[in-house]
Amino acid sequence: MRLPEQYLNDIEKDLNRAGWLYSRHKSGKITCFPGARRGNKAYAAQEQKCINAVISELNSMSGTPFFLTLTAPYNNGCLEDIFDSWPIIKKRWRAFLQWARRNSFYTHIQVYEAHENGGCHLHIIMHHKEKMDIRIPLCDIPRIIILRRLNKKSDKNKHTQHLLNILQLTRKIKKAWNIGHAEISFAKDSSTVHYLCKELGRGSQIEDALIRTKQGKATATDNKKLWAHFISKKLKLRRWSTSRNLKARPLDIKINNSINIKNNDYIVDVIPIPVPVRRADSFKKKITILYPGSDEHKYVNNLFMKVSQEKENIDLLVTEALSE
Repeated sequence: MRLPEQYLNDIEKDLNRAGWLYSRHKSGKITCFPGARRGNKAYAAQEQKCINAVISELNSMSGTPFFLTLTAPYNNGCLEDIFDSWPIIKKRWRAFLQWARRNSFYTHIQVYEAHENGGCHLHIIMHHKEKMDIRIPLCDIPRIIILRRLNKKSDKNKHTQHLLNILQLTRKIKKAWNIGHAEISFAKDSSTVHYLCKELGRGSQIEDALIRTKQGKATATDNKKLWAHFISKKLKLRRWSTSRNLKARPLDIKINNSINIKNNDYIVDVIPIPVPVRRADSFKKKITILYPGSDEHKYVNNLFMKVSQEKENIDLLVTEALSE
C-alpha cells in the first residue's frame, strides 16, 4: 500500500527544512551541504556511527542472543488501524521489556519497522545471561525432545533438560507478548545484527525512496521506509533504542547540523546559511564543492574570515554578505 500523496508532500516539505551550511576543511576545501535532518543523507551518515558502535558492542556480548519479531493485529485496509498499531506496540513493548528484565535478559536493541502497508512490527535482539546451545534451531527442539524421550537415551538426559529449558523460555516469551504474533530464533552471528539495522544508519535515508515513489517506481522496501519515517515522525517516536548498559545511543530527533567526516580532511569551520539566503532564487539546493580559484570560493573564504572576526550577529553578517 503506497503512502497517500498528501503524506508524501509532508515528508518532502519536512526534508526541505534542513538547514544549509558552508564548511571549510583542513585542506582548505570549502563545501556547501545540507545539515542533518531526520530522513536525509546527512543525518543517516551521522546515525551510522552510532549503529557501528552498537553492532560492535552486541557482537562482543556474552550470554545467548535471541532475535525476536513482534507484531500486533490490525486492519491493513484502514488508515486509522495502521496508525494505531504503532502506539499499541509501543505501549506493550514497555510492559514486555519489564518482563524481560525480570527473566534474565540483560541487554537489547529494538527497532520499529513498518510492513509494506504501514502497520508496525518490532525487531529485537535480546541477550539472555545464560549460555545456551544455539546449534539446534528453535523450531527443531520439540521434535528432538520427543525423539529422545521415546528412545530413552539416558546419556542425553542432561542435554535434553537443557533443551527443555530453552523451549519453556520461548513459550514464556510468546505468553509475555500477548497482543499478537512472536517469532523467535537465535541471533547466531553478526549478520542477524546487520539485518536488524538494515533500515538504520545509512539505510535510514528516505530521499531516494521519495524520488522513486514520486516517479511511480517505488519498491516494497521504499514503501516500508516511507511509512516508518512518516508515522514515527508524526508520533514523535524514535525508530530505535537500546538498553542503558550499551554505550551507543540513538541520535536525537532534532539533531544539530552536522556532516560525516571522512579521512583526515576534517572540518575546521562551519557557517550556517540563513533562511533569507536559502529562499533566494539564486541559491541552489545541492551539495557542491567550491573549487579553489573560483569567484565563489574566494567570496566564501572572505566570508569565513569576516565571521571569525565578528562573533555577534553572524546570521545578519552572512545574510548581508551573501546578498551583495
